[in-house]
Amino acid sequence: MFPNTVTPRPKRAQAIERLTKEVDSLKKSLKAVLSTTKDSEAESAVEDEEEDDVNEEEDEANADAEGEPDEEEA
Repeated sequence: MFPNTVTPRPKRAQAIERLTKEVDSLKKSLKAVLSTTKDSEAESAVEDEEEDDVNEEEDEANADAEGEPDEEEA
């Protein structure tokens, strides 16, 4: 049919199949890691925002205790 076509040898075909499966497995692992990383970043952002809110409230409470006007009142 095609005289220049090389027919795969059995060991070569097995190696190709094994490597294809390994690549597919690595792709799945990478997707799992990326989705976990995105979730972690989202959680971290929420935690940072909550921490900023708490710090802001503490700063306002300290300013009130010292008798300084709030930024909103100024």
